[in-house]
Amino acid sequence: MVFFMAASLGWGFLILTDTLQMWHAVVLLIIHGFAGVFWHPSGQVLIHDIVGTANLQSAVRLGATARYLGLLFGPAVGGALLIALGPAHGVLVNALIYLPLVVWLWKAPYGPRFRKGGPGPSRAVRGLADIVSTIRAVTRNRGLASMILLSGLTSLFVGNGYQPRCPSSRTT
Repeated sequence: MVFFMAASLGWGFLILTDTLQMWHAVVLLIIHGFAGVFWHPSGQVLIHDIVGTANLQSAVRLGATARYLGLLFGPAVGGALLIALGPAHGVLVNALIYLPLVVWLWKAPYGPRFRKGGPGPSRAVRGLADIVSTIRAVTRNRGLASMILLSGLTSLFVGNGYQPRCPSSRTT
């Protein structure tokens, strides 16, 4: 969450001071990407810590529903903030939206310190052998393999569909 907030604060500061350059945007987008990489797996583990094994399937479905609702309504809320407050202040308010979650995560009684029982089994990392065994396990499960392939192809084609719409920095 701190990375998400830092990216929003960076955008807001650079827009507010009218000093935004291309390299700033690259750095801020990398920070935002790292935020997603760090948050999404830990968020999944947090779901298990909060609801336990008995309600895990429902919690994962609810989390997925919330994510898609966020993808649907997030741009509308963000657009309203930008229209109402302007780009700089709208992005700065966006940084404040993360604050309640950061405070809650800091105080929440979940995580390794609060798990009942002993620590989970430790497993030695075998490096590339882990990757090979995972690929073998996935290829034996046709449903899982087809869903991974479908997701990968979708992101490939959707990503390529958006690329030509990106504005060019060259003038003709």
